[in-house]
Amino acid sequence: MTVDDVADELRVSRNMVYRLFKSGTIPGAFRIGSGHGNWRIEHAKLDQWVAKQMNKEKATVTRDRLDFTFVRGQKDFAR
Repeated sequence: MTVDDVADELRVSRNMVYRLFKSGTIPGAFRIGSGHGNWRIEHAKLDQWVAKQMNKEKATVTRDRLDFTFVRGQKDFAR
C-alpha cells in the first residue's frame, strides 16, 4: 500500500501517514528506492495494527497536535 492508500483508509492526511511511518508508530512500513524512497506497507500489516488499536479498551495517541482516539468497534479521527 502507498502513503495515499493508507491515508485514505485511515482517513488522515498524507503528512500524518509519513509521521506515523517515520516514528515507527505503525510497524512494518518500509522504503523502496534510495535516498528519499517511497514508503510502503503490506495491507495485512496495516490491518494488524488497526485491529490492535481497536482491541484496546481506549487509547489516545497525541501526535503534533492531532489526536486519534480508538474505541473498541469504531474509529474516531480528529483532524
